[in-house]
Amino acid sequence: MISIDTSQKLPGLRYIIKIRVSNNDRRSQKVLSSAEQYLNLFFDPSREIDAPPYFVQFIPKVITAPGEVTSFSLSSIRDNLFDDYILIVDFGVSALFASLKDGEIKIAPQEENSGQTYRVKFTLKQHLKKPYIQNIYFLEIAVKGALRENNLTENQTGKLISTTNFAKIVNINATGFVTIKFSYPLNKPKDLSAINNNRIRIELHYEVQGINELIDYSLLDVSRDKMLIRLYFKNISDISKFQEFLAKYLRVNISIQQKYQDLAMLLSQYGYGFKITSNTIFGANLIATLLISHTLQHLWSAINSFQILSHLPMIGINAPANVQIFFSYVLNLATFNIFPTDEYYKQFLQITEENDYPINDYFSCYGYQSMNIIINLGTISIFIAINVSLIIAVLLLKMVQKVNAKAIIMCSDQFSISNFNQSLNKLQDQKFSTSFGQRIENPENIKKYGSLYELYRPQRLSSTLFVFNFILRRFLFTVVLVMLRQYPSFQIFILMLSSLFTICYLLNYMPFKTKLDNFIEIMNEISILLSFYVLMCYTDLLNGSSQTKLNLGWILSCKSLNDSGIFINSDFDNSLRSSNNYFSNYKGLNSLKSRYDLEHEVTAYSNENFNQDIKPNEIPGNSKLSKLRFEIIETYNEDVDIRNHSKEVKIKNIKLKQRLAYNF
Repeated sequence: MISIDTSQKLPGLRYIIKIRVSNNDRRSQKVLSSAEQYLNLFFDPSREIDAPPYFVQFIPKVITAPGEVTSFSLSSIRDNLFDDYILIVDFGVSALFASLKDGEIKIAPQEENSGQTYRVKFTLKQHLKKPYIQNIYFLEIAVKGALRENNLTENQTGKLISTTNFAKIVNINATGFVTIKFSYPLNKPKDLSAINNNRIRIELHYEVQGINELIDYSLLDVSRDKMLIRLYFKNISDISKFQEFLAKYLRVNISIQQKYQDLAMLLSQYGYGFKITSNTIFGANLIATLLISHTLQHLWSAINSFQILSHLPMIGINAPANVQIFFSYVLNLATFNIFPTDEYYKQFLQITEENDYPINDYFSCYGYQSMNIIINLGTISIFIAINVSLIIAVLLLKMVQKVNAKAIIMCSDQFSISNFNQSLNKLQDQKFSTSFGQRIENPENIKKYGSLYELYRPQRLSSTLFVFNFILRRFLFTVVLVMLRQYPSFQIFILMLSSLFTICYLLNYMPFKTKLDNFIEIMNEISILLSFYVLMCYTDLLNGSSQTKLNLGWILSCKSLNDSGIFINSDFDNSLRSSNNYFSNYKGLNSLKSRYDLEHEVTAYSNENFNQDIKPNEIPGNSKLSKLRFEIIETYNEDVDIRNHSKEVKIKNIKLKQRLAYNF
């Protein structure tokens, strides 16, 4: 038996008693076997000797309806002075339908009480000492509308909270927002109070202490298979405190103090609005950019540091709540996951909750809730599937074209297949080709396929390797996150080395054409490197205070917000530039074709012909100068850049007009 004397004030609030039992040999006194057990002692300052009596358990909020009888036992009372105390119960207006007998409260509201909220006041008073000390508690009773007014049958409510419907927590944040996902679809009611009236019981389980605490809640939304609930913790600061010696018992640790609860709520609301806005802008601009322009280099430079920073909390660290809330919203933008595709993928691949699970809690918290690579890629899987389908279609059509050359096929069929093959080849080369060898093989290909290297120095091979480093670094980042998830310090150390290598490469080779682009890229890498130092404070290597971790979390969030703003601005600016160039070139070509209608009066076959004099006697006699038309025939590759094409045509047009003015 262990006795604990708390008559004196204790200097600390937490104590650990280590109990060791050993089996010794009687002769040699050697230890044959041993076992250890830890006893954790917690002391609450509010429960000191001079503290007033208190309820052991939390008094919940009761949600009921007319015609329903609700009863529950009042929590046990503890008095540290072990003497008499007084319990004063003030029912107020609720005395019409609520009563207390033998420690059990019975609540039976009537029709006239519907739509009202009542409060019962409990006062625990220590009356043997002066001045009197006391604790005051309130029981809130919310009486909703009658169940029959909700047009919800008992069969429907049974499906909504069926005990055979398995559920799990998908996501939870520091402010108490919990998303619960069910195994079977739910029938969404017209009034959410119908579910509250069935009194879903939610308890907070303290694994170390071995006790359960009833949690008050409010139901926010019900979808086909998910339920969003807001939990009201009695003391959120106790929930959020991270205790180092309890880490092996706790899977999710949230670090946020009580005074930051409103601030975290504000961040959560702004984060959700930012997610909707950024996904809308980015989705429209990305589609427009892919359809109109080859140029994606501006986008890739903008998201270079943003993608890495947004995934940093997935390292096995104890990130504070402000980092968790913010990065959970911006991660979809960084991963191009702009369309909700998870449910469709699971139905297509026949993936269920039983045969699929996340890698760990860190991955699950930030949206990677599956082991399937297709589901984790999200929207990118669609683009990859389109690219692969186009490559296969091009190969098949090339094979058909070879067969057509040997077989006797009708001319019309062969012509249509050839044109279709030619169009697909052009689309594949211009939009979706990923062959870097074709792009850097010769200057002409660099000129044509400038989307990957337009900001780099194409004459230097070391500059073109930056794109390879871009891909290799993300592959390394993925391997480190997955394979070394149990060693966060090693994860950060390896990623710091990759960042240092990139900085050295940029300083030595300066791969970009302008000093400004090189400076921006170097500053991005330095910011990433500094972010790794911040993450070190969240590991066991540097054990900082909760306040320090929270303040450093705001630095990471502001840095990510700045990068995401640059990302969206660059994307929007790139779309405007691409659209402007496209329509300007299209307008210029139409203007040129309208002035010289490509008829047969005078024909110029090449650049050399433009420099020759055109004599008047070579022009047909029935032609006039105002109606003079030229057919400009140039040998261009099919996938030539339209901007370069328009510039060449304009130059030839000017030369031709000057030559005509001289001869006439």
